[in-house]
Amino acid sequence: MSIKATIDEVIPVTVYQETVYEHRVVLCLEDGTRFGVFDPNLIARPSLVGSERSVVVRAWILGEICACSDPCMRIFPNDSDCTEWNDHRYEGNIQSMEDSDGKVRMQVGIHSGTIKVVADPDEVSEFEPGDGISVTAGRTDLVGIEGITSLSEPLMRQRY
Repeated sequence: MSIKATIDEVIPVTVYQETVYEHRVVLCLEDGTRFGVFDPNLIARPSLVGSERSVVVRAWILGEICACSDPCMRIFPNDSDCTEWNDHRYEGNIQSMEDSDGKVRMQVGIHSGTIKVVADPDEVSEFEPGDGISVTAGRTDLVGIEGITSLSEPLMRQRY
């Protein structure tokens, strides 16, 4: 349920009175693909920049999911700004599907590991494990980093 990535950047997003409440993290895969993820729980710390980690990312689907008979098993970052957390396209094979809380939660295999994909049931009713898909994420979240738990208090801006 994770991918190997180097943490390239940790960028403050929501800051009030020098306190960071949310930030964006830029990840770099082994093949050089860079893409941003939203980190609302401040899991990534600035001290992790430059380190390679197993990370868990979740893609929230925007628009349709397309069948892909020969997926190239990779991430295609947002064309206008790869460091943003929106509009990345993922191609891979569905490894598992589970209905939960009115959503379908899938594990999708890509070249560097597995990502979580969340979709409405009617968007994925024609798919099953083993199928190749291409999806565009309205938002991609950082859900976890191996060995790191989320912070209970916001980071202070001066730590950046």
